[in-house]
Amino acid sequence: DCGWSSIPHPAKVDRGGEDAHVVCRCNGATFSAVLDGVGGWAELGIDPALYARTLASRLAHEFAQMATKEGKREAWRDDRPLLTILQRAFCHMEELQLSGSCTVCISLLLPNHKLHCLNLGDSGLHIIRNGESIFRTTEQQHYFNCPFQLGMGSDDQPEDADYFIIEQLAQ
Repeated sequence: DCGWSSIPHPAKVDRGGEDAHVVCRCNGATFSAVLDGVGGWAELGIDPALYARTLASRLAHEFAQMATKEGKREAWRDDRPLLTILQRAFCHMEELQLSGSCTVCISLLLPNHKLHCLNLGDSGLHIIRNGESIFRTTEQQHYFNCPFQLGMGSDDQPEDADYFIIEQLAQ
């Protein structure tokens, strides 16, 4: 099982925060995503959460498509399924021409106990087992307080993300 809590900064509570998250399960795989909306958009009168929440919804859709439409056995033959999911979702976002941007950290735990992780920006994934850190992603920043991000005004692309595969996570 998994749990989730999102507590926005007190100054952002009235908007529900600027971030998004999603957890989905399908055909023995568990997909999760954390998207950090870029707060600077608020200064332009744009809700920073809108881009992050729309992309989160589209990521969940693309995960479900891959997990079901492409067949239970065939779905996870892709060497980097998270990159494919993100590329498809990002392509949809480009068509929408939605103002905003966000960082993205997504993971996929497969039935074979392999954990795929993709990180773009300054969010990340940290695995702790028996009180010890066994894995941690690194931040991606162009310079201080300017993380890699997807969306309007950014040249960053899904292919710029770091991709990791952690073998035999169940051990």
